[in-house]
Amino acid sequence: MLISKAELTKEETLALLRLLQVSLPINTYTYISLHLQMPYEVAPVKGGYKVRKTQKEPSGRYKYFSTMPLTKARAEAQMKALYASEARKSASGRKK
Repeated sequence: MLISKAELTKEETLALLRLLQVSLPINTYTYISLHLQMPYEVAPVKGGYKVRKTQKEPSGRYKYFSTMPLTKARAEAQMKALYASEARKSASGRKK
């Protein structure tokens, strides 16, 4: 599930947040500072799947968010958790 910087309507954005199981008050909808860039993807690796950033690091490698391969369901759950974490950070105005 990759979404580019396409403009989404308010209803589409809220539907996506519900899908990702993120609950934010409507006034915090602030078009989430990540503007729904979806910077993560589930990638197949030897022995299962891992969540990685869609863009490579300056070193030319992808950043993975687990050391051991996961099942596809676990990797998708981890990706949802990463999106929820990013949404909470942007809603509170907190920087990394």
